[in-house]
Amino acid sequence: FVEVFEGTREFQRLRDACIDIPPQHKQQPLIDTPLSLKVDVNEKSAAELQNEKVMTFDRLRTLFVDPPRAGLDETCRRLASQFERVVYVSCNPETLARDCKYLSRTHDLTRLAAFDQFPYTPHLEAGVVLEKKKNPI
Repeated sequence: FVEVFEGTREFQRLRDACIDIPPQHKQQPLIDTPLSLKVDVNEKSAAELQNEKVMTFDRLRTLFVDPPRAGLDETCRRLASQFERVVYVSCNPETLARDCKYLSRTHDLTRLAAFDQFPYTPHLEAGVVLEKKKNPI
């Protein structure tokens, strides 16, 4: 998915879901450029929607991540640091702490919640919201 944001790869699943990232925007970061999302409100096929643009977003501001136990890799951490808000759900407190430490250079942790979704086990789900700092380090 990061490759789509960087403009180095196109994904069939995005095309099938009618999410269009115009080629002229693949040369610059997507979070600062328009994104068109085609919505199949009339049960049209993806081919029929090829030239229809229903919604246009001027900028992507919030990133939602729910990584595997290994947490975010370096590429994803760099991508996340560019967003104004990161909503991060984690099943591993250790990798959540590591990734929050990395993101603390550019973001402040503004919300934290823990969820015991698996009673009588040692597993813990946690969610945090990180907001972009006004003056990052």
